[in-house]
Amino acid sequence: SIAGTWSKWTPTAMEKESDGIYGTTVILGENRWEEFYLLLDGDTKLVLHPGQGRAPRDSPVTGPDENPEELKWRIEGRPRKLEEGAELPSLPGLELQSATDSKPPVIGEKYRVRLQVAGKFRMVTWDRLPEDPVPESVPKGSLYLAPEWNGWKFLPMTESSEGWTIETLLLNRGGEFQIVRNEDWSQAVAPVSSSADQAELGYGPDEGYGSWRLKSSPGEVVRISLRRKDDDTWTVDWEVLRKEEITDKQREEGRLALEA
Repeated sequence: SIAGTWSKWTPTAMEKESDGIYGTTVILGENRWEEFYLLLDGDTKLVLHPGQGRAPRDSPVTGPDENPEELKWRIEGRPRKLEEGAELPSLPGLELQSATDSKPPVIGEKYRVRLQVAGKFRMVTWDRLPEDPVPESVPKGSLYLAPEWNGWKFLPMTESSEGWTIETLLLNRGGEFQIVRNEDWSQAVAPVSSSADQAELGYGPDEGYGSWRLKSSPGEVVRISLRRKDDDTWTVDWEVLRKEEITDKQREEGRLALEA
């Protein structure tokens, strides 16, 4: 079986193509990248994975293990445009496109992922299929606020024509936060630095970024707004809407959330 970002890590069966070869088709989603690992018989305690994070195709398989953490394969569809003569950076799994490439990967692009088994040797590879992509068929993900002040629990944001918003009651003095897609920490929207203010752009969805810091007072209701600037950059701002009385029980909840 295979589980990945496109299925919210729900395992699905792979097809047997021939002796020792199993395959499945993956559609590049709105992130323009997808990550995955494999499972023996669909068992989440028997995970097959690469030996590194964001592993490229043609990577050997290790495992099975119960918790691969960040050790996953990545189909990377975000091209890095390179001027002629530029040196190629070492970016595992990144499909580099020259400045003259007329067809970089796009949303809706299809890839055939294959597991090849020959005795004890196992390898994962994939190829882009020649079919025309259909971006409209790709499902949209949901975005969540993940704030320090409630113990990093996911709070759903509301989408509109202008972006995404959420109103949240502060039970303490605020703290750091990220925006997370599909409740998956590997798909975070966040600034590069930690404790960033509203002026700093966010990047992603991806992992390995910092966080914004909201400074407020207990009882304040804050509206946080997120807008997509382009494919990979976002703007965030927030404002205090009003102040409410909070109970001793809510104050205790806020204190416990920060400790968590």
